[in-house]
Amino acid sequence: MNNLFLSKALLVIAFFTLIHGCGGREGGKNAYETQGDILKNYSIIKVDRGVTGDYVNGLFTTINVCVPNNDTCYEIDNVLVDTGSTGVRLLSSSLPSVNIDFKYDVILDKNIAECSQFVSGVMWGGLIRADIKINGELAKNIPIQILGDSSFSSVPSDCSSRGQVLNSVQSLGANGVLGISNFMTDCGLHCSNLVDNFYYYQCSLYECSKTALAEAQQVQNPVAHFRENNNGTIIELPAVSDVAKSSISGKLIFGINTQVNNKIGSAKKITLDSKSATFSTIYKSRSYSQSYFDSGSNGIYFDDASLAECSSVLSSYYCPVQTLQLDVLLHGVDTELYGYKFSVGNAFELIKNYPNMAVQPYLVGLGGGTGQDFVWGLPFYFGKRFFTSIEGRGVDTPNIYCAYE
Repeated sequence: MNNLFLSKALLVIAFFTLIHGCGGREGGKNAYETQGDILKNYSIIKVDRGVTGDYVNGLFTTINVCVPNNDTCYEIDNVLVDTGSTGVRLLSSSLPSVNIDFKYDVILDKNIAECSQFVSGVMWGGLIRADIKINGELAKNIPIQILGDSSFSSVPSDCSSRGQVLNSVQSLGANGVLGISNFMTDCGLHCSNLVDNFYYYQCSLYECSKTALAEAQQVQNPVAHFRENNNGTIIELPAVSDVAKSSISGKLIFGINTQVNNKIGSAKKITLDSKSATFSTIYKSRSYSQSYFDSGSNGIYFDDASLAECSSVLSSYYCPVQTLQLDVLLHGVDTELYGYKFSVGNAFELIKNYPNMAVQPYLVGLGGGTGQDFVWGLPFYFGKRFFTSIEGRGVDTPNIYCAYE
């Protein structure tokens, strides 16, 4: 089963002044653009305070969601770019005409719904078919999830019991999620083979029941459905030399070794476990075997009892007396081994002294999982070109991997 993870930004929300922004903007009935000879296999991305004005280390972009075989499109901004999950998930509030323009997927006259599961909580909602357009790229007629629609207002207890329901702008901190992990679908064989998979449901007017769901009907990685640049992505962000910054911008580039702007060159490649997309981080002679890269997590997270923890609302973060420089080894499945150094700041002092700064490169917290987790969240991506390959679309190897330079 694919691993799904989302940002922990809500843990620091109390330290910010809430500035509530608008939802997605209706783009009207816009036909797809003619791209000509201009290279448009990328999207502009930004790290800023987001739609609610209080996000820390959130990576956002804008996408267009279109009715299949129709010119009706909606532009949705402040969509979280997440290499730790798979598929497009949008709040119903970002699509003003979701119940008019789009049709929910059905099995035997029952709507398909999903309880998508993340570290920060769960997302509940039905599946629709849509075209996803990101600048010059187009994924046609793929299943995506709609969150918070009144048609699916009753969340099954075995879903809500798994965590906070992230079905609003206030709880999610974004208008949606663009999941661009290493996987083609969000649940794979686990959900296609098992009825009791805790992800997919068939819903009538009065009740929902668990169901197996074929991979083609599951929420899809939109990049895998692009016509040409469909074998992976690159997140390109500038280095952050300051303790904190108000915002930065970069590019989300589609394809690996398919265009002049997405060559992998001599990037350091880390081969991942084919089922979990994990690798090992060696820290203080201990191997964290469930390490993973995740642009949707807003910090670096791991457990070390020797590091001073913060108190109160920031108790899940570290607060050393002074900024620490830590050394690790990144160990891929295919024996790759790279040294890496990162900084751990005092989370309380960072938030107190830089309350309006969305870019916090020294934000580091506790793993809070099995003790084998080492989460390389967004601070790892600063100053890098970060590559994420997609399964079954190998560039120069059959294995899934991430790479950076």
